[in-house]
Formats: sequence, structure tokens, C-alpha cells
Amino acid sequence: MLRYSFEILPLAALMPSFVVAVLVIVASAVVIGRRADVPAVTAPLLELAIPFLIPVLILAWGLRYEHADRSDHGTSWHLWAVTLVSWLQVLPAIWLLWRHRSRMWLAAGFIIAANLWANAATFVAAMALTDTWI
Repeated sequence: MLRYSFEILPLAALMPSFVVAVLVIVASAVVIGRRADVPAVTAPLLELAIPFLIPVLILAWGLRYEHADRSDHGTSWHLWAVTLVSWLQVLPAIWLLWRHRSRMWLAAGFIIAANLWANAATFVAAMALTDTWI
């Protein structure tokens, strides 16, 4: 599933949820950038790896429940959970932008790349949960 999530990255860039997330991240970066009066925290660069854990969790969720109950009610909540985690990834992203406001555009690049992978992982996990592979 990890390989599939990387193969589908070009298609994930066209997903409306990715476009909305990028707009929210860029708008947040602009707003945070205007708050130059607040001193920046010296945060370790390793913190920028945090958003890349969310796609791994999404793929693990899809792998765990890949062979779950295939009835309408069986996969419904699994799909909602995967989608919700993908959408909620924006919240820690904004927090990371705030923490790394001294190198905001580097942080924004990492966050957008992680969000792209999260959208691809969501797509792959949804295919696994519904057993509908393209």
C-alpha cells in the first residue's frame, strides 16, 4: 500500500480536498507571517517530520481493516475515520507553521508535501477498505 500511495501522488494533487488544504495552509502562513512582532521559537527541524506520520497512520488503518465486513455499515465508519484524519491533518500543520515561523516557507513546503501524501494515502486506504482497486 505504501508503493501505491506514492504512485498515486500526481492524482492526489488534483483532489479538491488537497486544494482546499493548500489554500488553508497558505492563508495561515500569510496570517502568521504578518505577526512578526511575536518572537519565533527555536524549534528543532525534526518536528517537521510530524505531518508525515499521519499518512502512515492512514495507510495502517486501511491495511488493518482491509478485509473487514464489506456490508454498507461495515466499511462506512472506516471510510469516515480515514477521511476525518486526512482533513484534521491541517490543525497540527497550522501549529507547526506557528512554531516554525522563522523558517515558515520551509515548514509550509514540508506540510504541503505531507498533505499531498496524506490525500494519496486516503485514496489508497479507501480502495483497500472497499476492495475496489483501480
